[in-house]
Amino acid sequence: MHRKQLLPFIGLVCLTACDPQQYSAPTADFSAAVTAVVQGSKNAYQTVNDTAAREQATKMVASGDPNKFNPKEIRPFLPDEDLKIRYTLLDGLQAYGATLAGLTNKAQTEMDRQAAAVAASLESLKGNDRLTHSFREVKGATAEEINGLVTGVDALAKLIMSRKINKELPAMLKQAQPTIEGIAYLMAKEIGAPPGNPEPGRLRGRLWRSYDDLMAAQVTMISQDQSVSERRQDLAKLPDLVAQQRAADKALAATQAAFGRMVSAHKALLEVGTNPGGFKAAITALLAEVKDVQTFYGKLPSQ
Repeated sequence: MHRKQLLPFIGLVCLTACDPQQYSAPTADFSAAVTAVVQGSKNAYQTVNDTAAREQATKMVASGDPNKFNPKEIRPFLPDEDLKIRYTLLDGLQAYGATLAGLTNKAQTEMDRQAAAVAASLESLKGNDRLTHSFREVKGATAEEINGLVTGVDALAKLIMSRKINKELPAMLKQAQPTIEGIAYLMAKEIGAPPGNPEPGRLRGRLWRSYDDLMAAQVTMISQDQSVSERRQDLAKLPDLVAQQRAADKALAATQAAFGRMVSAHKALLEVGTNPGGFKAAITALLAEVKDVQTFYGKLPSQ
């Protein structure tokens, strides 16, 4: 499975309330971190879909009947239409972060044009009934939170397209906070928790079950082995599947935690003028979390 590399993290700089450009470095740090969170989340969806496809293909092979192997019957956990909705929301978060980082640049740039395209995609979601329908299976998500996506998407599109000058940035951040929280918390809820928890989530739950089924199919294939050598080779794959299952779950758990830290960093950005130390602590924690995300996904096998 091909996974894009997370962008490198820019270094933190000294933040002081007396700096007239006090938001410049913090917004750049926040934008870089959001980009990493977004890519980690996309990797999460890709990992779950790829593992589900791998599980279905392995079951077909384990049946021992070549006539049952039909790739056309393999279905992703999330269909392309639902995945596109999530990617559009994630792209919106990334474009918002980039917008914050580029507020002092009044010239029209390629980044501005990219942001405009993302804003247009967000606007198109407003009239898409699947926007709310797509999240109805998320455990713990209330109807109010899901319906609020429509309002949040519209607000985010407008924020991306607005080009405020530096002195208006605090008001923009305050206006954006509920939208950032709404999208981030809903995404985190969809990741959820693995089976065995009171509220197993869609992504972690599905991923865990996929690996359970992969191991069961592997055991079936072992029972069909005709030689000791074949059996030993197939048996050796079971510990690897156990390790992959745990590593993949850790990747999703870290991605989930990164959403919460992103919200905290955005809140701290609101107060960077009066409490630069608070933002430095929040962004440091966020960057550490997304670094863990990058490490966990880097250890996963290609599907």
